[in-house]
Amino acid sequence: MAKGKAIHVVINKKELLLPKMEFLPLNEAGAGFFVKELGGKSLLGYKELIEKFEKSDGEEISDIHGIELMAELVLLTACNPDGTPYFVSKDEVDLFAEKSLNQLQLAADKAMEVSGMGATQNLKNDVPASSTTD
Repeated sequence: MAKGKAIHVVINKKELLLPKMEFLPLNEAGAGFFVKELGGKSLLGYKELIEKFEKSDGEEISDIHGIELMAELVLLTACNPDGTPYFVSKDEVDLFAEKSLNQLQLAADKAMEVSGMGATQNLKNDVPASSTTD
């Protein structure tokens, strides 16, 4: 190869379109699901939902809206290894939230981390221990 010539490698389209994702173990056996990065429209829609709740709740988002935000985020980001949605409906995510609020929060925190949204300042990180189940 001649000196100074750049090598161009064309990325596989399937790899290009696969979102950034990380595996989230949810039990002692290491079973769980993948969490993907929120993309353009999903991220904007999620931020609009936060703004809607901030306007309706005032300075601080209510506990119930905090749970709804976490559930929506998990619905948008929980996925299978191929990037397809893990949960097929909001009802499934609501069942997941009813089973374990701690796991819902863990999944929402991972989604925010993977999506580069930083700390879950808009979600309820201080849910009382008495209201959570494992």
